[in-house]
Amino acid sequence: MGVAPTKTASDLRIPSAASRTVVFRCWSRSKEAPSAAALISPRRAISVMPAKAMLEAVRFPEDYDGIIAGAPAFQFLEMIPWMVGAHRAQSANPLTREALGVLDRASIRACDDLDGIADGVIGDPRQCTSELYDIDQLACKGGQVKDCLSPGQIETARYVYEDIVDSNGVRLSPGVLPGAEAAGDWGFWMLANEQFEGQSVISGIGEMLALLMRHEPDFKLDEFDPVTDRAAIANATSPLDVRSADLSEFRERGGKLLMYQGWNDWPLRPQRAIDFLSKVESASGGARQARDFYRLFMVPGMVHCAGGPGAWQADYVRPLVAWREKDEQPQRIIATHPDGPPLAHLDAEAAAASSRRFTRPLCVYPKLAQYRGRGDENDAANFRCVEP
Repeated sequence: MGVAPTKTASDLRIPSAASRTVVFRCWSRSKEAPSAAALISPRRAISVMPAKAMLEAVRFPEDYDGIIAGAPAFQFLEMIPWMVGAHRAQSANPLTREALGVLDRASIRACDDLDGIADGVIGDPRQCTSELYDIDQLACKGGQVKDCLSPGQIETARYVYEDIVDSNGVRLSPGVLPGAEAAGDWGFWMLANEQFEGQSVISGIGEMLALLMRHEPDFKLDEFDPVTDRAAIANATSPLDVRSADLSEFRERGGKLLMYQGWNDWPLRPQRAIDFLSKVESASGGARQARDFYRLFMVPGMVHCAGGPGAWQADYVRPLVAWREKDEQPQRIIATHPDGPPLAHLDAEAAAASSRRFTRPLCVYPKLAQYRGRGDENDAANFRCVEP
């Protein structure tokens, strides 16, 4: 899902044949980016989906010494019902490209400077709460037809932003965090898409679910409830999902796992990665023990896999190799927002697509990048990683 970084397998060189490193990247139907994830070892290179990174670590911990998991879709039991609901909401009251622009400008206006710098990127979108960013205030008033949303569009946006909870208030699916609404990711998944024969990506999720459930004659997609019927599809999604956070075998072999995840990822909403990290920490005896082999880097302003208003191009391979082979624990990774047009498959609104080049440090979660208050705001050297 999404688009792969621009590097090819030949760019990813492992300095020592003593270790085996697997790089799981995202796939795309975009002509501008390679469509395969690169699996690197001293002996072979094949194509895989990034979700397999997590499956490798859990189910086949002896296969690789180091794993990079970029925005892995490793929880289909959660993702499919959420997307079914999103498609229903969009079908009933569709958000348009213009509506996404309204949301984007409003979220930036409300929350861009929460991190101390107005750069078009919400550094930690969890801080952009409904008290600061109230979408009800975007409703068209008094005959207004531009730069506003209809009541139905507000309800669709509310579905996307808000968590899905069960009758006991337990979160089943996190919502999309504010920011980058017009940067192309919302549009790629929700709007008509030429790469998918004029259909939206989420319009095919129901068909995917029906195919997964083809051996259950009583299953009816139209009757599927994204809140109460998840148990009914658990067996069908099990082969695709990571259901355990116990990575003890991988850890005991000296394995290292580096995950990166965009804060503005539409389909894979970042709280999923954060929640899984919490489970890994619990299974490993605590955060300190987990950090010895598992590190999560959150990417401000990055949408699904690549692109967006933030600094999203980064080399994750060298830090992983140095960690595995020299025990040099990665503390921060420098990312770049490239100059030039956005990735073509995103078709971002011009106002939301920054063409300026700048760098930022990516920090080991839960640390966040903070501007030091002096120096060039476009230079990562003037930012530090701090606890929130």
